[in-house]
Amino acid sequence: FYRADGMKFSDLQSLPILPRHADVVYDARSTGVRAWVWDVAQDAGGNPVIVYARLPAETDHRYHYARWDGKRWNDYEITEAGKWFPDTPEGEIEREPHYSGGLVLDHENPSIVYLSRQKNGVFEIEKWTTDDLGSTWISAPLTSRSKYDNVRPFVVRNSSPGAGPHVLWMTCARYVHYTEFLASIKMDFPRIKASSDPLNSESAESK
Repeated sequence: FYRADGMKFSDLQSLPILPRHADVVYDARSTGVRAWVWDVAQDAGGNPVIVYARLPAETDHRYHYARWDGKRWNDYEITEAGKWFPDTPEGEIEREPHYSGGLVLDHENPSIVYLSRQKNGVFEIEKWTTDDLGSTWISAPLTSRSKYDNVRPFVVRNSSPGAGPHVLWMTCARYVHYTEFLASIKMDFPRIKASSDPLNSESAESK
């Protein structure tokens, strides 16, 4: 087992491994603010990249991007994400207040992040791109003005944008708990060119 700088700190003969033996990217004990890891990938040079949610409050989720540059970890906040996404029944306390909308790395290019955040009371899916280890970002919507929440994006491995579905996510007409929900899976399927067949002339595009 190795740290990000390549230094070996353990092997199978020396188990168990304690978290403090590995790299400390974010220390929730020192800050008093919990965090959830969402995805881990590596860039073309083999350097690890991590996205995680930091939760200063249960109604204030923040998405972070941490990337090893060969010498040190660079850790930046990407954006505010809103609160939890489950629908809390009236008069009840939310059972899963740390369920963020979610974010994921594009493993083919981990400078790209797909995330779900709350906008105008509804969770939308967005694509965020950085070219400088995470300090600055540009964003573009995949969904907008939605009726239902769009959450938990997932990037299809080894896919090519424009050649087929690249990103999938869950659209929730209702989501109270993982045991009680009404949801569907959506995708960014590319526009299909209209057919020359008059019986099949309608083009299609996912929403």
